[in-house]
Amino acid sequence: MACSPERAAIEALLPHRDPFLLVDRIADRGEDWIETEWHVAEDLDVFRGHYPGNPILPGVLISEHCFQSAALLLGNEPGTRGPDALLHALASDPSPVVREAAAWSLERAFGDDARVRTALARASG
Repeated sequence: MACSPERAAIEALLPHRDPFLLVDRIADRGEDWIETEWHVAEDLDVFRGHYPGNPILPGVLISEHCFQSAALLLGNEPGTRGPDALLHALASDPSPVVREAAAWSLERAFGDDARVRTALARASG
C-alpha cells in the first residue's frame, strides 16, 4: 500500500507502524499545540472483545493516540527530530505536562475520526 506524503512525514517522526500507528493526519498545529486525527475503523479488532454488543474504544488506545500526537508536537522542537522525540524532550526537560482534550465522545468513536488537540505546557520557575 502506497504511503501518502503526510503519512510519510508522520512515520519519519514516530517509530510506530500499522496496526499501532494511531495518527493518520495532522489537522492543524501551532507553536505549542497540535491537532491530529485518527480514523477509528468500525472493524477494529479490539471492538470484538471490548464490551461486545456495545463496543467502546479502550482508553489506553485514546491515551496512546494522544502520546503519539505529543511526540509529533515535540518532534518540531530544536534537537528533538526523529523517532525518539518524546523521550528526548522528556529526558532533557522533565517539566513538560501534556494536556489532552478529545473533541469526540467514546460512544461516537466507533467508525469515526478521532480528533485530538494536544498542547504542551512547561512548569514555571
